[in-house]
Amino acid sequence: MRVIAGEKKGFPLKAPKGSNTRPTSDKIKGSIFNMISNNMNFNGKKAIDCFAGSGGLGIEFLSRGGEFCLFVEQNSQSYKTIHENIEKTSYGNKSKLVKGNVFSILDNERFDLFLIDPPYNKGIAQRTIDMVTDEDLLNEGGLIVVETDSKESVKFSEDYFVLKAEKSYGDTKITILSRS
Repeated sequence: MRVIAGEKKGFPLKAPKGSNTRPTSDKIKGSIFNMISNNMNFNGKKAIDCFAGSGGLGIEFLSRGGEFCLFVEQNSQSYKTIHENIEKTSYGNKSKLVKGNVFSILDNERFDLFLIDPPYNKGIAQRTIDMVTDEDLLNEGGLIVVETDSKESVKFSEDYFVLKAEKSYGDTKITILSRS
């Protein structure tokens, strides 16, 4: 696992030990950021890496010019790994790492980019999209990137979101939504 592009291109990143996480592969991460960079300039933007795992998605955002990323992770081993990856890339001044549940820590804070990569097939991706919609947490023109199992579908309000892209990579599906 490594940073794909930007100022930290090539930096190796640690992955949490054990089978509780499923870090996004470099191939999929590269595809995600190629798709969203067509719809967003990261400069001056604020992201949240929900269910952050290794922090790889949020660190990629920062490396490509993002202003700030909030990393949220409740697993202790993953939290420690994210902390190490943030220190290794020197992004402590552009980020905040919170140990906890994304559903209980957000306090009407708004973001330009939501990176949502929860455990598969547990309804967590849908619950997160619903929270973003119900609490109006995505800035105008903002994007949501959702990584799910290829058989898992997510629903969204067409009054709030526009489907920008949906692509499958083996057992993984990436869905990108834009605030309408």
